[in-house]
Amino acid sequence: MNVNAPERLDLSEEERGLIDAMVRRVAEAKSAALAADATERTQMALAHATGRLQGRMDTVLLRRHLKTAEWRLGHQTDGAWYIERKVNLTPTPPAPQGASLPPGQPIYRAPVDKNLRRRTINAGSVARDLGFLVSVLDRLATLIEDGSDDFVLRQAFFSTALVTYVRTRNPDKRQAYWVTDKMVEDCGGTELDDYVRGVRDKHVAHSINAMEQTDVGVLIGEKHDVLGTVLTHVSLTEWQPADLRRFQAIVQRLAARVETDLDALQDSVEAAARAVPVSVIERDGPIGMKAPASGELRQERADN
Repeated sequence: MNVNAPERLDLSEEERGLIDAMVRRVAEAKSAALAADATERTQMALAHATGRLQGRMDTVLLRRHLKTAEWRLGHQTDGAWYIERKVNLTPTPPAPQGASLPPGQPIYRAPVDKNLRRRTINAGSVARDLGFLVSVLDRLATLIEDGSDDFVLRQAFFSTALVTYVRTRNPDKRQAYWVTDKMVEDCGGTELDDYVRGVRDKHVAHSINAMEQTDVGVLIGEKHDVLGTVLTHVSLTEWQPADLRRFQAIVQRLAARVETDLDALQDSVEAAARAVPVSVIERDGPIGMKAPASGELRQERADN
């Protein structure tokens, strides 16, 4: 064992599965880009796949409250991969004042029909919400496990978790993708889903429900006169860390399902874009710029 070897992350099966699919996609794109008949489109496909791989790595790292700039993806000669902490990190010197930044890579509006566009955009929003929700639930469960008496912080996390979750479950006429009842059922979360949505309604609308008892009473003095009024409130339920961890596990399964759907949707967008002449895509000009970040990209390397 090399005691000087960089620290490696011990990934869960879910985390490894999330990243592994994109590792294989990057490998395929890299082979195509190195082929004799490689074109500019194959190079763009490699860049896109690499960006998606980094996004998934960032998701795993952020869930663990780690700094993404401190970790990188490594490869072994047998094809296995791992995530390790970078060594000998040095701060990036600030750019000289007045220096111009590289122009970056233009982003053009994808030439797809409105339904595919809306589904892809909405799936991306749901994926971000679920990823954020996993982190919020983890922080909330940790607070309770540590015995925190910071009611304001606990309530803020709890309300945020409820609103974020139900937002992924409440479609309206503008949405083309959301977490469906079938998806929740497949992830084993139907019972908990019903409960969470009921609690959310209470937090948002102060609805009357079976999870609490409230009333208004009066205080009677020794002389049998009314001294004043008092509001009573008794909560009949309370979230325990185990409940939050179970909720978190269901959300993680939903997140993996949404990521799979999002991959398929983005593949469809890419296929549609490749079927259209580049001149047509570029006709209306770019809608944004993707700044180059070659100095910040996690570099792949092979073990000797």
